Amino acid sequence: MAFIETAVKTCHVELTTLIVPGENDGEEEMRELSRWVGRLRNPDGDSIPLHISRFFPRFHMQDRKATDVRIVKYLARIASETLEYVYTGNC
Repeated sequence: MAFIETAVKTCHVELTTLIVPGENDGEEEMRELSRWVGRLRNPDGDSIPLHISRFFPRFHMQDRKATDVRIVKYLARIASETLEYVYTGNC
């Protein structure tokens, strides 16, 4: 987190979070992340875009299913309550 907070002071930053079922797919986790991202600003004063991506089981993480698209979209709506730029991915 400290690296990101430093980077936004000198360059354009966009963040991506991978939503893994049972790991970080909760509403409160997204609210907390959105509040933190909402406090960050790129050098030009713009807010930081957040990309919310769907997980697919691969390689060492084949013990769970792909993230339900409805969860990704729901979490994106929650993030949009705080953030100006929210995008979904892998849906």
